Amino acid sequence: MSKTEKRRGFSMTEIMVIIVIVSVIATSAYKIMSTVFSHFTKSQTKLTNLRMANVVVEWIKSDVRASVIPSGDEEQPKIEETTCTFCITDNKGENSRSMVEYVFKDNSVTRTYKGQTRSLTGKVQITDMKFDEVLDEKTKSKALLITIKVDRDKDLEDRTDSQKMNVVKLETILYPKFYEECLSVEEKYWNSARRNATGGV
Repeated sequence: MSKTEKRRGFSMTEIMVIIVIVSVIATSAYKIMSTVFSHFTKSQTKLTNLRMANVVVEWIKSDVRASVIPSGDEEQPKIEETTCTFCITDNKGENSRSMVEYVFKDNSVTRTYKGQTRSLTGKVQITDMKFDEVLDEKTKSKALLITIKVDRDKDLEDRTDSQKMNVVKLETILYPKFYEECLSVEEKYWNSARRNATGGV
């Protein structure tokens, strides 16, 4: 082969250099994509936890808005650490008043109304949930405090900082009508007048 003849192909050294360059680029791209995907997954986990806690709270808030002042012992609210029962109305006739019950058990929250029970939490497990009666310092009236905690990684011994950041704790204070202290003077007057007119207690 003459010296002037053009060389074709690549030498072994050139091939090795190309392989090294491609490997470095691929590794860098993988690390970047892994970081992006990891952050996306973590943010999605946080949002999922927050969304589920909000779903439970919104159900309870909706029923609290429909709550009524008890007309007898059978309609008296029952507030315990993991159970909340009170009377609501659907405004659909004479039998519109019924008790609704929320129960936190086995990392799940259920709602029972007119004999039908449904789970509000789906596949997401609620780590902790508590109901409590508190006194509003400003209004000096009773209120219902709801605390929900969602921590799907609670059983892991060594948790990363990001896993700890995914923990959601939601506290909500509601003012149900079954606490007569929450009503205005005018509302108390008219409720008393209605009970007297119908012979209620």
